[in-house]
Amino acid sequence: MKPIVADDFFNIISIILFTSVLFFVHTIYGGKSYFSRRIGPMVKRLFRITESETRDLGVYYKRLSAFILFIGFPFFIIRGLYHESLRNYGLSHPTGRLSPFFLLPVIIASFLVLLFFSKKKKLIQKYPEVKSARESGLHFALSSASYVLYFFGYENLYRGFLLFGLRTYTGDWAAVFISAGFTTLTHFRDLRSVVLGSLAAGVLFSYMALLTGSIWTVFMLHSGIGIAMDYLCIRASFSTEDVQEFQEDES
Repeated sequence: MKPIVADDFFNIISIILFTSVLFFVHTIYGGKSYFSRRIGPMVKRLFRITESETRDLGVYYKRLSAFILFIGFPFFIIRGLYHESLRNYGLSHPTGRLSPFFLLPVIIASFLVLLFFSKKKKLIQKYPEVKSARESGLHFALSSASYVLYFFGYENLYRGFLLFGLRTYTGDWAAVFISAGFTTLTHFRDLRSVVLGSLAAGVLFSYMALLTGSIWTVFMLHSGIGIAMDYLCIRASFSTEDVQEFQEDES
């Protein structure tokens, strides 16, 4: 670990503090629960939509609020307060240091893990979060687009602003584990398998981001994993329904 001098503590604390504030603001005011309590009932009455449609809007609200908070405020802090380039915080072109022999096994392993867990009943019930994505390709595309926006904000904050910001003062590995800790906290209400997966991915993706010198590779990989999980869970749910219907017909 890199030795930390007294002058670095202000920078370390400020980066962690800003990240913590954005995390808690989004958790309290940007999540589905806040939407369902404060905004959803009004939207439901105003537009006369169903309860299911209101829940889907809550998911879109969560994703879009993360995109706005996790992009806008870090950009303002970096440019307005730190007077630094966004390139120093993971928004530069990948350097190409990530070997295909490293990346390809990660992609294959991720797909196999997704394929295995997508057949689990609890995950089939949870994903996709936008339930209308099961009904048509258009809804799936809209859900996927919102996922991409969400993951861009997510990666920009936790692996751009936080990870790249800290590495200058703490060294790489301390920054990796702090970043992984935050990304795991974002899943604290999820299933245990999702929490454990997020912890492993938090360390691996942070390391990959540092290898490439940018967030772009892990952003695309993370987005692909999220969309693939939705797709595989939809396929698994349809297969389960077909089996149940066949069994009912036989009986």
